[in-house]
Amino acid sequence: MEVLAAVARILPWPVEIRTGDLGRSAFRRCGDVAPPDLLARATEVDAVLVGAVDTVGAVADGAPQGSAILSLRRALGCYAALRPARVWPGTEGISPLRESLRLGTDLLFVRELSGGVYSGPHHRSPAQLFPRRATDRMAQSEPEIIRVARAAFSLARARRHQVTSVEWGTVLASSKLWSTVVSQIAARNRDVSYQRMRAGEFARELLRRPTEFDVVVTENLLGDILSDEAGALVGSLAMLPSAALSRHQLPHLYEPVHGAAPEIAGHGVANPIGSILSLAMLLREWGSDAAADAIESAVGKSLQAGMRTPDIGGSASTREMTTAIIGRL
Repeated sequence: MEVLAAVARILPWPVEIRTGDLGRSAFRRCGDVAPPDLLARATEVDAVLVGAVDTVGAVADGAPQGSAILSLRRALGCYAALRPARVWPGTEGISPLRESLRLGTDLLFVRELSGGVYSGPHHRSPAQLFPRRATDRMAQSEPEIIRVARAAFSLARARRHQVTSVEWGTVLASSKLWSTVVSQIAARNRDVSYQRMRAGEFARELLRRPTEFDVVVTENLLGDILSDEAGALVGSLAMLPSAALSRHQLPHLYEPVHGAAPEIAGHGVANPIGSILSLAMLLREWGSDAAADAIESAVGKSLQAGMRTPDIGGSASTREMTTAIIGRL
């Protein structure tokens, strides 16, 4: 919110901010990690910016709650997560990968959100039964695949005109359908180069030749795992922003890729860059490229000046990193 205030003067419109509790803070207030009134209000605004909430949910008196962030995504009709991974100049030494491999990395994961194993249903046998058993259904529909594939090719057209589809392989029926449908969409977008890769192959090549990938489209579970792997390229998950596109056009959802870290809450050492870059994605989608460019430039200059929070090998506090970025705005 401080960064938003710092760029407010160059925005082409005034911004009205509404706030609400999600996750553990909401549970403490009303006993629900995703209160219905909050979900209703979230659908009435132009965009939703989320902090690092507990994505697993809160547990009180032994009663597990559902996922706060999944509930919000469903309420907004989110169908595709956009997770850019960019290596910033001046961040040498913060990744386990050699600089010659990672410098120049600029790719975008397009992760399908409405289907896949996360959507369930999920079943676990009663605890007293032996042997215990659990099942999770992995289902994918053709409209879901068409929607996310079209988004991927459209986004690639504004970037480097390359799409890579990452798939589980030929064993899973859902993966066979994915391959068929995405290939059909690719045939209608001949101006964009297209390749298919199996998950294991892509996971390896992402670390061997990350600069050669542009837009990567994949299903829900793989998108979660592989975009987290990209955190190793950038240096920290806390550096990664994300957006989730809504099938209702607006509002879209913006949030840092990283989840909550209760063990460091209150210590002032969290890296704010993922959240700040998520705001930049929001402003760019709203049509304010000037503000988004200014924020990204300030982040880059702060990193080049040597600002580092503990997760990327430094000692700067959350406040110091934020102040450095705002100072460069």
